Amino acid sequence: MLQHFSRLTGASLKPSLVVLLLATTMHGAGAEERRADAERRLPFARAGDRIWTDRPVRVDRDNQPYQRIPGIRYRFTLGLRAGRGVTVTDGGSFILKGTVYLLSRVFAPPPHRLCRTDEGQRFVCGARARAYLRKTILNHYLECRSDRLGRYVRLIDCRLGNLDLAQVLVESGNVRAVAGAGLEAVEAQAVASRSGTWADPLCRAGDC
Repeated sequence: MLQHFSRLTGASLKPSLVVLLLATTMHGAGAEERRADAERRLPFARAGDRIWTDRPVRVDRDNQPYQRIPGIRYRFTLGLRAGRGVTVTDGGSFILKGTVYLLSRVFAPPPHRLCRTDEGQRFVCGARARAYLRKTILNHYLECRSDRLGRYVRLIDCRLGNLDLAQVLVESGNVRAVAGAGLEAVEAQAVASRSGTWADPLCRAGDC
């Protein structure tokens, strides 16, 4: 082998250099074999394939058997910013830019309703519920699901950031949960703590 390299290069080579050249050649051959084996094991990604590109690529839906992940359906499609122009009509509805929005999962007392505690002390539970809704949504951005009931009336279910707006209102005790709203446990806790309208024994008895 030493004589072969000498004839090719026209110079004498040290045995140590020949050993180094042979080792490099054998390592390169092994790398080629490993790469070919990897291509056989991974038929969907060949060595020459580009995974990322910064140029437009035409998608061939008929001849590209790639897995397609279904898109996420975004439920909250209506965005509302409750600025200073919002008019809160009661604890479960408000008017914004001429449209009436009704919260679908809560039932609020009329704004003029008076409640009475166990000790006989009266309080304006209806006005308190309206004030609480205004305080909760004012100057905040709401993301809502919406059903149109009329040209200027929408039935909505909203979230406030990461919070469920209906849940926040029911937790306060100022409104009741609509049957089937999934807020039974939250309402039970508000009743037990006698929060908001639940301070009235008539409300706790179901006459509210």
